[in-house]
Amino acid sequence: MAARGARRDSAGGAANLPSMQTDPRISWLIGRVAAAYRPCIAKRDLDWLEDDEQVLVLREFLEHRETTTLFVYLQPNSLYVSLDPCGEAAGKARKVMYFLKKEPVQVTQENIVTQVCVGEVLPQALDSLWYAEAFINPALVKLEDNVPNIAELNRGALREHISSFRGALEISKGMVDGMTFLPLPLHIDVKAVDAACTTTTSAARDADAVYQLEAAVQGWTKQIKSAILRDPEELWAPDHPTTHGRPGVLEYVAFWKRRRADLEGLSRQLASVRLLRIVAVLKKTGSTYLRAFADVQWELQAAMAEASDAERHLHPLADDLLLHVAGPHPVPMQRMATSNVFDAVFHFVAVMWRDSASLNTAPRVVLFIKHLCNDFVAAAKDHLDGADFFASNDDAKGRVQVVLDAGERFKEAYFEAKAANTLRDARRPWKFSNASLFGRLDAFIERCHDVLDVMATAQLFALLHPEDGRVV
Repeated sequence: MAARGARRDSAGGAANLPSMQTDPRISWLIGRVAAAYRPCIAKRDLDWLEDDEQVLVLREFLEHRETTTLFVYLQPNSLYVSLDPCGEAAGKARKVMYFLKKEPVQVTQENIVTQVCVGEVLPQALDSLWYAEAFINPALVKLEDNVPNIAELNRGALREHISSFRGALEISKGMVDGMTFLPLPLHIDVKAVDAACTTTTSAARDADAVYQLEAAVQGWTKQIKSAILRDPEELWAPDHPTTHGRPGVLEYVAFWKRRRADLEGLSRQLASVRLLRIVAVLKKTGSTYLRAFADVQWELQAAMAEASDAERHLHPLADDLLLHVAGPHPVPMQRMATSNVFDAVFHFVAVMWRDSASLNTAPRVVLFIKHLCNDFVAAAKDHLDGADFFASNDDAKGRVQVVLDAGERFKEAYFEAKAANTLRDARRPWKFSNASLFGRLDAFIERCHDVLDVMATAQLFALLHPEDGRVV
């Protein structure tokens, strides 16, 4: 952005522009920044404004009509100005300040106060926007002084737009929190529509309101179906924001916990008085959308039971057992190779296969063990030090060998648990493909064998005498 501003300044005659020291517009911007961040920064931290590239960005905002927004980022050690709201600086910023033009105009000393708005983007920006939309904007519309200024034909449309915008905010806020919110059409007087349905003429007059209620029910049905269809396989998506396609069992457990909370929240919303009143009105009108809405509610109850059962069986694992293998502080790799840590883990898998109503299917158990393999690979990578590979000494080889021993113990524990399950219940043996279970683990172990071979070869070459090439 700074380079783009530099080209425009040179093309437009930068020599004719006032210098930074004499430009009152830049002084005004500096004053707003200093006033906003004074508790957080010292005066010396404003030295960033002496950077030529930063000044070019400021001039880009001031001189060019189409550049309507400027962002100032408070970073740990400095301030940074940019025209990009999603750049690298945004991810490192503790606070963000913005300058916004009311209209696409060139900023002058005369219009800067009236044309440029100043504000701060808070961490809870979505919450603040939702609060303003839910409580402040409707109150302003209802003020007696404001109502005469709104044309009567436009009042209904205005209320509808406000309600739609608030619904979109509720959905977005829920997505950020990992929850599903069903937006209510607050601009419709449901009681009045209910009363209108008693007569044919009134029902015809309120057909538009009924149509909007049906649209709301359609949207709820789609939202509930989307929540029901969520699956732990989504954790394996390469673009997943937290797992990046390599989820561990703790992420798997957290998924089921979030899913249960989300579905239970949907159930509570479906039992709200206003939503039930809307459904009652649509029943009077004979709406055909209620059949699909009723069906999806039955599906919601089944999904809730599944999520509750999964969390109940996974909860002990997250609290105690798995902390030995996954989490921020797993047991040392040497202990994994010599103790019964994996035996206890696969005993839990056997109990889950026997008792759980939702996790005792082959796809679910395979997925669970794949998460275990990811945790083991992550712990092994933390145990190994890349610098040791170039040392090629006995200690480095020993660290790689410990990983190989632990990987072998991991698979031994699985096959022992598989055999024990067959003896316990021959009708439901574990017929899982080894390739589907241990694909990534086997590839990692094979790479460790290759590294060990390279280190052994490097040690042999190190035995050569550095002068005459003879073996010592």
